[in-house]
Amino acid sequence: MGITVPHLYCLRNPMRLLNRTKTYILVFLSCVLACLSVQAAAPANTSPRFRICQPCTMPILPFAFPRQGLVLAYGSILDGGSLWYLIDLERAEATRIRVNAHRVTGKQSVVERVSRPLLISEVSELTQLANRVWSTRDGLASKMGTDVVWDLWLLDGDEVRHESAAGTPEGITEEVAQFLFGLIGQEVSVRSGATP
Repeated sequence: MGITVPHLYCLRNPMRLLNRTKTYILVFLSCVLACLSVQAAAPANTSPRFRICQPCTMPILPFAFPRQGLVLAYGSILDGGSLWYLIDLERAEATRIRVNAHRVTGKQSVVERVSRPLLISEVSELTQLANRVWSTRDGLASKMGTDVVWDLWLLDGDEVRHESAAGTPEGITEEVAQFLFGLIGQEVSVRSGATP
């Protein structure tokens, strides 16, 4: 068993061996650093997510849900009207939509739509509120109310958390609702005389 010719050449020329070793080490380190920088650039989802619905049935509406963000809806049981607050975190936009359903056909139509861009600080605060809801293990609390129901969707691509209840939101959901009312305004009612 002998030493091959290329190995003999490196042994006769130790500087060449040293240069090649340095090159291999630099290539290896650059690969490691490139991988680390990609991992550092990816957003870290540090908060755990609970109660993800799979598969999640989404409502059929005359408008689209955001891909990433949250949606809070209030509805009236007796008249079929609903009020929707949509937060699109990708587009940094807040929207309030009032929808009425035709009594006979049930067809829904948008009656009012108000939108405005979100400030960076508002996106940050909404993200923090959403993360608090994602990390809540139990169902979200609700206060008793008359002729009103609410739904909350948290959306992050294919991950969806959906909560709903009769009455009005309480706890963290109420914090989300109050923040949304401050962003895009609170509609007086989903139907005449009822406040969410």
